[in-house]
Amino acid sequence: MNKNMIRQHFTVMLFFLFFSLFLNAQKQVHAFKSITDVEGNNYRTIQVGNQEWMAENLRTSSFRDAFPITYTEQDREWFITKKAAWCYYDYLPSYNVLN
Repeated sequence: MNKNMIRQHFTVMLFFLFFSLFLNAQKQVHAFKSITDVEGNNYRTIQVGNQEWMAENLRTSSFRDAFPITYTEQDREWFITKKAAWCYYDYLPSYNVLN
């Protein structure tokens, strides 16, 4: 085999490799679904394999039985509390994307 033939075979192999990868990637595209929490907030979800994952952060302040989740404003409160709690990132309400 001369260099041109080797180059041609290599090019054809690369083409089929990339083409098969492209076809596999097309099979991996998933549509978003949605769910709603007890407060009426809607969330997008996405199917990954056999599992459904939330595509965004939870925004509720209560459990599904309507019992409130405690709002925490300082680091020390996390060490004291024995209950579920929530806070804004870095304790700054300006991170509330719902405003």
